[in-house]
Amino acid sequence: MKITLDHLPPDKIRQLARMVQSVIDAIAVEKIILLDPCSISGWLDVQVVQQDVMLIVTGANGENKSEYRLNNDIKYSCQFDTPVTTIIHSIEFVNARLKEANPFFSSMVREGTCLFDAGIIPLVEVIELGEEEKTALEKKIAVEYEYWSATAGKLLNTADQYLEENDMYLALLMLYQGVIHIYNGVLFWYWGTIPREQHISTLRKICEVFSADLAAVFSTDHSPDNYPVLLINRGIDISYYDYYRLSHNLSTAELRMLREKAGLLQDIARSICRRR
Repeated sequence: MKITLDHLPPDKIRQLARMVQSVIDAIAVEKIILLDPCSISGWLDVQVVQQDVMLIVTGANGENKSEYRLNNDIKYSCQFDTPVTTIIHSIEFVNARLKEANPFFSSMVREGTCLFDAGIIPLVEVIELGEEEKTALEKKIAVEYEYWSATAGKLLNTADQYLEENDMYLALLMLYQGVIHIYNGVLFWYWGTIPREQHISTLRKICEVFSADLAAVFSTDHSPDNYPVLLINRGIDISYYDYYRLSHNLSTAELRMLREKAGLLQDIARSICRRR
């Protein structure tokens, strides 16, 4: 990992220094790494790579907050001079991925520039795999992705069956789980793992760095027409009783609209995973 910014102009260095201080003031941070656009251009959405992209590594247990909530803390607390994309993980999460030789995290750490290091917990060494090991890892990731993708397809097909039977509750439940599986397939493809917090709003937020199109399917637009999407975005962080009640607030047409969006999400997910 690089530790100097000598290749950047003075104005950019001062801008980055303000960004780093703003993040440190907002949350407890172990490390902040500026990612190299060239090394991540094959992984992240082209619109994201045109911005500054920072990997923010939190301390032990990540303040007991999810990546989604920490991202919100930064979004509402930090003032950045230019658009910035932040990718947040705990030191345990990053080190676990490095020990697995995860290609995404390995490239971020190997080619990135350290902007801040609290020096409490070190990153583990990036493992250099041989060709056979690389092939085995790629096969493992592909197998896991196919599992999540195929299961998503089965869940969406089951949702179709319940829609035909006019069972709104089970249709919505299968639809919700299908969307969860689609996002998890993408995350396993890129990360080699999935996050603990399994809510659509959380998974959507994490996936937006990989594809703006993927994030746009279940957007957070609060227009009246987006009401069904807002419902499914709430996910099962509410009780099943409330979920049952919400399913009866949706018309058949609205539920079919959600089903169409899930199909679009699946198509985009397949496309971006084949692209990498």
